[in-house]
Order: sequence, then C-alpha cells, then structure tokens
Amino acid sequence: MKAIVFDNSGTLIERYRALKNLETGLIFDNVSSLDIVDDSTARALVVIQTDPSKCIINARPDQRICHFIKRNDINIDISYSTKEIKKRELIDAITGDESKVSDIQDTIRAVMDKRYDIQICSGSGFIVDLDTGKIEFTVTSGGRVFPEVRDVVKELQKRDINIFVASGDRKGSLKALARYIGIP
Repeated sequence: MKAIVFDNSGTLIERYRALKNLETGLIFDNVSSLDIVDDSTARALVVIQTDPSKCIINARPDQRICHFIKRNDINIDISYSTKEIKKRELIDAITGDESKVSDIQDTIRAVMDKRYDIQICSGSGFIVDLDTGKIEFTVTSGGRVFPEVRDVVKELQKRDINIFVASGDRKGSLKALARYIGIP
C-alpha cells in the first residue's frame, strides 16, 4: 500500500491569521501566534473547538469569553503552551477575565474581509497569560486551498495512493478540508 501524508498549512492551504492585541485593540497579521506564546514563560494558545463562522460570529458580542465557553459547553484544546496546564485549570484561570466574544468576532471579520475561508483552517482561539489568567490576544485563522491541490489529489487517487492529512487544527476544519479536496 502506498500513502502520502500532507500537513495542511503551507502544503494544501495558504493560511491567513489575524491576531488582536486586547491591550491596544490593534489587529495585526504579521506575527506568529507561537512566537507570542514563546515570548513568555507562562502563556498558552487555546483553540476553541467550534465553527467560528456559525457559532462564535453569531454569539452575543458583549458576553465574556469564559462565560461563552462555559454556558455553551464548548470544548477547548491547548494547542501550545510554555507552562504545563490542564484544560480544567485553564478554564478556572480565565474565569475572572473580562475579554468579550466581540474580541474574537473582530478577528473573524478580519479574516473574512481578506476572503479566507475559516472552515478549512484552524478557526478561532486566544492566547492567555497563565500566571494572571488574563486573555491577552484573540486569534482567528483562515485558509485558501492552493489551486493545484484538487488536481494533485485526483492524480494520486488514480495511482491508488492513499492520502492523509496530519494536523493539530480544529477537527471540524480538517473534515471540511478533506471534503473539499475529495479525500476520505
């Protein structure tokens, strides 16, 4: 059996990421979220495991992020951190944070304004200071499938090669990408 495993970002899709600095209110796209996490000894990048284009964008903008996650029983994943922490501890840590859902919605709109699809990339999340429990940045990523990908997939399938995508992105976005490019 022959198989090819693709990483999605940079291989199958072009990624665009918008980050909002909650202290300044500025949205920028020229910094890596991992670099921001690495810039501290106690930060974590948290991915909200829900579809931002259907769930978060339609949520009440004035509610606090921690309440949105708790009230809707939304799963989160700690994608990357510089300090060990469990999900339950993270939720408890951000309980007093005042960041609003509108802060995430701002990054969703920034990605959509650039015409990137949030469905086929990791979605939305935030970067939190684990020592203070303060959300410092919100982040949304979107993707655009490279034009050649579908043709490459069809050619590989004609040659009876199994195709897999390996990624740490939101599961729903990976399923959407797989459907879009025609792999199981």
